[in-house]
Amino acid sequence: MRSARPKPLHHLCGRAMVLYVLDAAQQEDVRATVVVVGREATWVEKEISERRAPNARLTFVEQREQLGTGHAVGVALSSLDDAFGDLDGDVLILPGDAPLLRRSSVEQLLAAHRERHAALTMLGARFEDPRQGRQPPAGRRRERRHERRATHHRGEHVSDGGASKSARPGAASSRPP
Repeated sequence: MRSARPKPLHHLCGRAMVLYVLDAAQQEDVRATVVVVGREATWVEKEISERRAPNARLTFVEQREQLGTGHAVGVALSSLDDAFGDLDGDVLILPGDAPLLRRSSVEQLLAAHRERHAALTMLGARFEDPRQGRQPPAGRRRERRHERRATHHRGEHVSDGGASKSARPGAASSRPP
């Protein structure tokens, strides 16, 4: 995007995209919602704080260096460690720029994760036409690559607290090398 406005703050139907995501994340048993902010952190925090749902309990954590989504998740998990000690519940990870994500989709994702006692569950979409869900960059064509891609995943997932903790860089692993 060619804009001074941070991507999650771009408006869709008069609301910042991130507000739709926060609405979808509001579940009965949520103990904490951590919003990782980076570029223009003050602007993002102010906009979310002023327009969030009144019952939303949010904590903002700054990702000083933008080193990718995995790094942002590590920053968020560290703040949960500070607030709750050992993570014993599920950790839901959602991108801030997914305004079409529905609360019912998040509920189904969490239900499937818990039903299977999974360490990690990812949300995906399967399309009849694999070209749906992704647009090639302007002026470029992707031919064969589209034909092979039938499932699309944006980054929404849930993991148990222990798995999230052990997946962080530098964490001890019980798996053999």
